[in-house]
Amino acid sequence: MFGETNTIYEFLKGKDPDQRARIIAYFLAPAFILGVSIYGLFGFSINFEKPVALSELKMEINEKGEYASKRGVVLIAEPTACEFVLPLETASKIWSSVDEQTARENVKLNHLGLDAGAVFGNTPLLGEKGPVAIVVDGNLGSEIHVANSREPVDDWRLISRQSSSVLSAAFAACLLMFGMTFALGMAPVESDENHTS
Repeated sequence: MFGETNTIYEFLKGKDPDQRARIIAYFLAPAFILGVSIYGLFGFSINFEKPVALSELKMEINEKGEYASKRGVVLIAEPTACEFVLPLETASKIWSSVDEQTARENVKLNHLGLDAGAVFGNTPLLGEKGPVAIVVDGNLGSEIHVANSREPVDDWRLISRQSSSVLSAAFAACLLMFGMTFALGMAPVESDENHTS
């Protein structure tokens, strides 16, 4: 990647400002947007989400349609390196999408577990290559501890894919408009008058 960047830089360095602006606006910016779109087809588009997303559970409904208060949290852990501790009042159980053997290995090596009213994890979980769902009972607090820092829980809530797509499209449009504006702003001003000596 760095080699390709250096090649582009060397190519642009030999051009005058007007040529550089036009190349960036009409070739590099559209190529970048096209590349992002192609990667998006395979699930690697621009991603503004956190490595762990959470959603709060508030009630349960039985087959009779009766409602009851039931507090808990659903965590979706992506296969990305992240250590987290989520404080939860009265937490006592974990449900997970991993099988029994995988769960046993992760608990044994402290990659997943409950400790002093908090659920902790170290992702990606051993033996899992995709996202993992974790459900924990208990009341959600106001912060999550990640990499020895405390962050608001609201910053880690689950974001819909539609919202991410809108952000990606807006970001791509901004890049394209920046390139075109840059090209127009850098274009030389040519006078209509003929100057003769």
